[in-house]
Amino acid sequence: MDLASRKIVIIGLGYLGLPLAVAFGATRDVVGFDINQSRVDALERGEDHTLEASSDEIRAAKVIENTQRDLNIALMNELSLIFGKLGIDTSEVLETAGTKWNVLRFTPGLVGGHCIGVDPYYLTHKALELGYHPEVILAGRRIKCVRAFGITSMKDIPDGRYDGVIVAVGHRQFRALGVDGLQALCKTPGVIYDIKGLFPRHVTDGRFR
Repeated sequence: MDLASRKIVIIGLGYLGLPLAVAFGATRDVVGFDINQSRVDALERGEDHTLEASSDEIRAAKVIENTQRDLNIALMNELSLIFGKLGIDTSEVLETAGTKWNVLRFTPGLVGGHCIGVDPYYLTHKALELGYHPEVILAGRRIKCVRAFGITSMKDIPDGRYDGVIVAVGHRQFRALGVDGLQALCKTPGVIYDIKGLFPRHVTDGRFR
């Protein structure tokens, strides 16, 4: 099979699909597919509201935006690690710090959206190609990896409930459901890990802050 002559199809021309199609299109024949007709029409007119396939300057600005947010969240995660070892409630510290006019409000947690996690790696990759090793950006990525975790279920058990629930986003529906509602989704007792700090510390098994 001659892979070099094969045509590539990218399904979905959003924040991830479009730049992927552009990258492959530099060396291969690529077909882009999207079910959103207005999105297709806009791209045919050369318009991209995501700014993912615009000029180098606009794309670089987007990378800076996502890298900056990634580093800010990484800082909060590291503070959470330190305060946890000190026995200090991170959420209370950040609440007090937020009263200072020059403190930006960020909280520990996972990175939201694919771009925030991808763009720092893209930027460091380009920097390394040019012979520069970016220390700060890579340090932020390392902190994110330290904070990664998971809860697995035992196999071959017919019970459809979970061993635990990870509250990774702060939706009001989760707050309304409460810890008791989340426990109802679990085998007894279930593990509730509250990344966003929606619930009091003493009613969950752990949280980032």
